Amino acid sequence: MRKYILVLLTIFTITLTGCKNDEPEEINFVVLKGVDTVEINTEWIDAGANLYIDDDLYNAKVSGFVNTSVLGLYEIEYSITYNELAYTDIRYVMVTDQTAPVLELNLGVDTIKVNSTWTDAGITVTDNSLEIITYTTIGTVDTAVVGTYTIIYSAIDSSGNESTITRVVTVIE
Repeated sequence: MRKYILVLLTIFTITLTGCKNDEPEEINFVVLKGVDTVEINTEWIDAGANLYIDDDLYNAKVSGFVNTSVLGLYEIEYSITYNELAYTDIRYVMVTDQTAPVLELNLGVDTIKVNSTWTDAGITVTDNSLEIITYTTIGTVDTAVVGTYTIIYSAIDSSGNESTITRVVTVIE
């Protein structure tokens, strides 16, 4: 009888061992949290994506490119193959321009005597888009009349971001 029980236990053990499931208990494909909107001409760092199989970590292959010097929507694809199964996910990254041009008054003589000549020194305009931005000027100075005059400079980049700066010119006796 012992032999019979021993044979049954051996068969049972072999059967259970042969039926062992080699499939992982848990598979998670995760696109890591990251920045999905980036300002033009700044650095974008890809947070990446990982495949977790039980407690093991696998890095995903990355396809695509974000050109931060060109406005637009970019697609980054993450993919990995495990046990002949393909896992993919996509991150969309938007390159935007939400920063207004920076205006700086050029040095000039802004206090003059009546009936003398005043020359507008203008401004310097820089923009994060690196494009050449022109500016408009509003206001005049009547050098024949004593008083305080305001000159307003305005610049708009191609994304519609606008800045203004003011110059005050004083005409004295």
